[in-house]
Amino acid sequence: MMMVTSIAYIAEISPGESRGKWQSLCAAGGFCAMPVIGMISRAIIPMGPDAYRIIFYLGGAGFLTFFLGLKYLKESPRWLVSKGRIAEAEEVVKSLTGVAVDLSDAAKNIPPKVNAMEQFIGMFSGKYLKRTIILLLIGVPLNIASFAISVWTPTLVNSALGFTLEQSLSIGTAFMFGGPVGLFLSSPFSDKGGRKIPMGIGTLIWAALAVWFAFAGNNYMLIMILAFGLNALGMGVGFIAMAYVPEHYPTKMRNTSVGIINAIQRLGVSGSQLFVPALMTGYGFKNLYVGFAGLLIFSTLAVLLLGQRTGGRSLEEID
Repeated sequence: MMMVTSIAYIAEISPGESRGKWQSLCAAGGFCAMPVIGMISRAIIPMGPDAYRIIFYLGGAGFLTFFLGLKYLKESPRWLVSKGRIAEAEEVVKSLTGVAVDLSDAAKNIPPKVNAMEQFIGMFSGKYLKRTIILLLIGVPLNIASFAISVWTPTLVNSALGFTLEQSLSIGTAFMFGGPVGLFLSSPFSDKGGRKIPMGIGTLIWAALAVWFAFAGNNYMLIMILAFGLNALGMGVGFIAMAYVPEHYPTKMRNTSVGIINAIQRLGVSGSQLFVPALMTGYGFKNLYVGFAGLLIFSTLAVLLLGQRTGGRSLEEID
């Protein structure tokens, strides 16, 4: 829930020409914690059957910094303007940019926010219906493949490829290292080609890597490298997509629309996870990852053929 809110928030405080870059960089900073936790897990979990509990204690401690950070977080100036709080919005913009601005004229172009039910109905009617359908055609298969790969890869390489627990944890750690690296590397490209081009190219390469991973056998070092690459591409593409979704809806309905799109995508993820063990048993490791690649290719075609270019536009231009 917090991640979905943060997507809309970062979109609303970032300039149009670099919105994708800031989504990726903010995520990269946060996801640097994942490989650290991976290394800690590799050291702690083999210590005993209850050692995994220590990882959960460490995770809970992380919320202390989150609440500390809230003290310094500025409200979205676009949200403030939509509520008629012009002076507060001008103060936030000045604190972020160092430039004093008059938002009175800009405020006239922002319609007042509507309630959640009107936003829900709005995104499934009129001109927004097509946008919503296209975003779901792109996002649902993309998220199913992404979450299946990220959640199941460490487990499946252990059960299907015969690696030891320590080797599997090492592969999982390499996988986690790919996240922040992929986000840092994708940030310069995420605003090129109107968002859809880097998404399409990145997803296609990701699909090719999933097929390579499927046929890599039990070559330990190769599996580690490919696992790193899978997550690097997955995170890079995923956060370009997160920048892409808010650019389809105006301020009056952006937060709710982004939340609903993500909720539907995650429902698809939740339902699909139940089938991964059965598909693994019935069709094997190779065919399972080829299937993931097929979902990614579907998303590639959807974004390149149906998606619209959105990068570089002010959110106020979206109607």
